[in-house]
Amino acid sequence: MLAQEKTLRLLPLEVNFGQQAMALDEVLLEKAAQGQASLRFYQWASPTVSLGYFQPFDASFYFKGLEVVRRPTGGDLLIHHHELTYALALPEEMVPQKVEELACMVHRAIASLLEKLGVPTGCQSAKGKLEMPAAPEGVLCFLHPAAGDVLVNGCKVVGSAQRRRQGGLVQHGSVLLNSSSHAPWLKGVLDFYPIHVSTAELAKLLSAEIPLALNLITKVDSWTQTELDRAAYLVECRYGSADWTNRR
Repeated sequence: MLAQEKTLRLLPLEVNFGQQAMALDEVLLEKAAQGQASLRFYQWASPTVSLGYFQPFDASFYFKGLEVVRRPTGGDLLIHHHELTYALALPEEMVPQKVEELACMVHRAIASLLEKLGVPTGCQSAKGKLEMPAAPEGVLCFLHPAAGDVLVNGCKVVGSAQRRRQGGLVQHGSVLLNSSSHAPWLKGVLDFYPIHVSTAELAKLLSAEIPLALNLITKVDSWTQTELDRAAYLVECRYGSADWTNRR
């Protein structure tokens, strides 16, 4: 269980290009190391490939023509298109002793909300693999459900990845809403069940559900100019750099 009555900074829903999204999430990790817990939701300005921190760049060759970014978090390749993404950053003292518990707590909160919206969900019990013969072999995160991932009709629709460093942790997660023409093998929530809320409304509901599950109280906030300047610097020197993206 997380510490009692801790405050979680809640940032507004945004639409970001990939490089900016990753830079802003790293800023949240840096702020977490300074004691500031934060949660934000965002969508993607264009279909984007994100590679896990340790993943070979070659994995992106299956998706030529899309923007490619490298995440600060681990895991496999993601196609960000019709989804809602979150970034949760916590100081070390607010992270459960077993970090995988944090992912499960957030996933249960998302699953609970989906159930309230009329979507039956399941939970992946152990690391697995979904068989999609036409899909690229071994590179797509959503074809490799991990224990605690959220399933709908047997398909992974919610997953996450983490990065822990400098006294803080950031957890990225995606709620897959619809299949993308760039990854037709992956099905989202709305491919199976209608939910009669907009993506913005879904983000608002999750902004209440997740903090409640973590026993955190929220404070609505916005980016400071210092944070935006830091993110711009990280785009220039890291996330917009071919050396960073192609590094493996």
